Amino acid sequence: MDEKELVVEKPVLTENDREKIQEKGKEIKLLDDLFFNIVYQDKDAAEELLRVIFDDDMLKVTNVVAQDSIPNLYGRSVRIDVSCSMEDGSERIVEIHRRNDEDYMRRMRYDSACVTALYTPKSTEFKDVIDVYAVYISEFDPFKLARTKYEVDSVVRDSDKVLDDGFYRVLVNTEVDDGTRLSRLLQHFRDPEFEEDSEFPCTSKIVKYFKTSKKGAEEMNASQEIFDMGFVCGNEQGKDNQLNATVDRMIQSGRFTDDDIIFTNNVTQEFVDERRAALKGKKLTTA
Repeated sequence: MDEKELVVEKPVLTENDREKIQEKGKEIKLLDDLFFNIVYQDKDAAEELLRVIFDDDMLKVTNVVAQDSIPNLYGRSVRIDVSCSMEDGSERIVEIHRRNDEDYMRRMRYDSACVTALYTPKSTEFKDVIDVYAVYISEFDPFKLARTKYEVDSVVRDSDKVLDDGFYRVLVNTEVDDGTRLSRLLQHFRDPEFEEDSEFPCTSKIVKYFKTSKKGAEEMNASQEIFDMGFVCGNEQGKDNQLNATVDRMIQSGRFTDDDIIFTNNVTQEFVDERRAALKGKKLTTA
């Protein structure tokens, strides 16, 4: 991995710290939220994942945000594990959830509604509202039909008519191994010893980097929420990066007043002005 591409600030670590991090890193796997987010914040890896899930090798990812915070002024905000902006103009969001302990279908609907609202400018014609694809990766078979992949459509009752409302739901799981390319990739999600598979070169490259190199271990340690995973350094830098990204995207969307941004993020007008100045000359990003 090119060092210029890295977006997290490296902490100052002792040799003993590095050894502890590398040992801890051997225990985690792609089914762990944190490691999934770190690996698939890489655009090439995220593109590979989506191409496998949707069985479409022509898909192109233009931007990726891991741990994507979506603000909601009037209700519950959400945080998406990995949010991808696509060349076709759609947003494809991916969530990892290991246990069957929540209403995941309602969660998919709510997450997608928040994403749709954030990326729909004022006065947009309804025909131009963005398409949202919600992907849910679980450790269990959600419908108990012995399938690795489920695609859920909106249909007209008592007919075979499928409605194209721009909201697409895909649920995949690691419990069922059906021998497909998708299943082969998902089986790696369960394996803490997975480092390399030539069938999935982009994912393998990033996993191997973080699991076997000292630089990779340091970057993992600097990521948000790493302290809760038992690593040795704090996560303030990750929190600061996330706040900056959320405020930047609210400014860029053009949908929020300064008062909205201040209230939602508990920041000052001076902070908003600083972020706006930092964004001058930058292109609008949709993720």
